[in-house]
Amino acid sequence: MSKIKLEIFVPIELCGCYYSEFLDRVWSTSLKYRDHIEFILKSSHSKEAGRYNIKDMGVVINGTKKFVRNVQPEILEEAIRESLLESKNIPN
Repeated sequence: MSKIKLEIFVPIELCGCYYSEFLDRVWSTSLKYRDHIEFILKSSHSKEAGRYNIKDMGVVINGTKKFVRNVQPEILEEAIRESLLESKNIPN
């Protein structure tokens, strides 16, 4: 089974204290699915971030579902579960 791709965009150039709360929220929400997710940390100043119109912090799931910095954990988890179901990679 292939893993779903979770691209996490943060302004890596800044102090980690700027985006640590956002990363904590993303990690804690997705941790129970970690065996089914490929985590990729990218700069929000990258070309990929520009393609998704992410200027500060955001998460993109499988290149199709985009969430910005203030995404609620419940919404992000629902999107992760939907992506797992779509990929037939359903955790037990």
